[in-house]
Amino acid sequence: CSLDACDRPQYAHGWCEVHYARWRRHGSTDDLRAESRDPIVRFEERVDRTTNPDGCHLWTGPPNGAGYGYFKLDGRSVGAHVAACLLAGVDVPEGHEPDHLCLVPLCVRLDHLEVVTAVENKRRASARRWGKTTV
Repeated sequence: CSLDACDRPQYAHGWCEVHYARWRRHGSTDDLRAESRDPIVRFEERVDRTTNPDGCHLWTGPPNGAGYGYFKLDGRSVGAHVAACLLAGVDVPEGHEPDHLCLVPLCVRLDHLEVVTAVENKRRASARRWGKTTV
């Protein structure tokens, strides 16, 4: 390979198969894997802050089966709303989770999230499901 510090055999354009495939996929031979990039930059690339009726900042990455966004942080997949808190320096202790006060699962706007116990979050969700407005 013609790139410095790569001793693989040339495949195409003077690059090895790995660097050529990376160039085809990303337009660059640089290592663009998620783990090698700043997590705040990666996170912000997936947030749509344009004005919407609820004022939410929406996660544009794919949702999980429950409709929540997810993000890889420190080698593990976490909810995008959890990542929003952690990346902003908001503590999410064990047994706690951010509750969406706006009721929009893809929202990652910090002032739309409140860190509560998992039990309280489930209690609130149940109350909302049964039409009780008191949260």
